[in-house]
Amino acid sequence: MALPLELLDHPDQTTRRNTGERWSALSLQDQVQFGESFYFLVGLRYDAASAHNSQSVYTATEGAQPYVNNKANVYALKQREGFVWRARPWLSLYAKYTENFGATPGLYVGADGQTALFLPQQSAQEWESGLKVSLAQDRINATLAFFNLTKKNIASTLLEPALDPNGFLFLTGTARNRGLELDLHGEVLPGLEVLASYAYIDSRIANEGSTSTGDGNELIGATGNRLFGVPRNGGSIWAAYRFSGPLRGLKAGAGGIARGAREGDNANDYALPGFVKWNAFASYSWLMEGLEVSAQLNVDNLFNRSYVESLSGTRTVMPGYPRRWLASLRVEF
Repeated sequence: MALPLELLDHPDQTTRRNTGERWSALSLQDQVQFGESFYFLVGLRYDAASAHNSQSVYTATEGAQPYVNNKANVYALKQREGFVWRARPWLSLYAKYTENFGATPGLYVGADGQTALFLPQQSAQEWESGLKVSLAQDRINATLAFFNLTKKNIASTLLEPALDPNGFLFLTGTARNRGLELDLHGEVLPGLEVLASYAYIDSRIANEGSTSTGDGNELIGATGNRLFGVPRNGGSIWAAYRFSGPLRGLKAGAGGIARGAREGDNANDYALPGFVKWNAFASYSWLMEGLEVSAQLNVDNLFNRSYVESLSGTRTVMPGYPRRWLASLRVEF
């Protein structure tokens, strides 16, 4: 059945929205060294943000609605501290604490779909500690980090923007993320570069006292639920080899991305399966009349696996692309 395009000339509802923000900041930071092995960093940042939102709505049944114009000023003083101990020339231990905040202008919140409040400022605090290792004359580097991140006033969209012209947001509330990250990169063999990473994340919602109605439950979630879209386990590995001798200029590589199961929404009433996706590439570079020319071929989703790339937390998922080929030619001068 064909869509009657004449309906677009007289829509049931028309929404016009204008948003903007202005930021001013002052940052102070200092780093001090004690002896040959100890480093300490301290910093302060003061932010002043001004945000505004104006919106007008016209409906076929009620006509023009009252014009809405909201303004908000947000001020914040945040800190950061860091400490590094270089225990050995190849080993360093560190710890740090950071704070930040953000403002989202032009969006309303309300779990009942009726209230219209300016979105409260987001804030985050993170503790992190770990160690860094450098081997083979700094050609191979690895980092192991343990973290505890708390973020407050997280916003979740009600529906996809195309389905929700009013732009309502729900406040998920507070989420705590604890876990570890492991990163390794370097030239493990002459010409062979490897980049690998792994992350374990225990992401939980902490919404003491929050309430919701209707679809708000799946968007806000309850204390103890996992935050949607965050896999417990995830990682990637990439390897590339740069040829020498007669094949000088040729480079080829492959790698994979792995994600564990992810909750589909904050109510945790369904989950998406994990997946592994492999990519590959090959490139060749040469000089031509003083110009550096390179041609490259990339293959995304090499084995044509079916998987879900992303989700919105409102039962809306985005499938990943099937196998794709991308060829490029670059000239540098």
